[in-house]
Amino acid sequence: MAKTRTLTATFPNGDEVTRTTARTYTHVVHIFATNEQGKRTSLALNWCGRPDLKDKAVAKANKYKGWGVITVRVAKITNDSWAN
Repeated sequence: MAKTRTLTATFPNGDEVTRTTARTYTHVVHIFATNEQGKRTSLALNWCGRPDLKDKAVAKANKYKGWGVITVRVAKITNDSWAN
């Protein structure tokens, strides 16, 4: 079995997400919608292993039109012990 470690990504607003994995990730993309009443709904949380995959995940936010005001946040992995 592969060795795992816990990764943390910190968004610009201070929110953090964690994941225990043996894979390599560079970014996390969080897409959410806010409706007219101010209710926030998480639509996607994508862990991306390369910058081009991060860009692809950000571009997919367009498919959520009609859910309300769409917000996309991108965070870098902040504590990967395997990173160079």
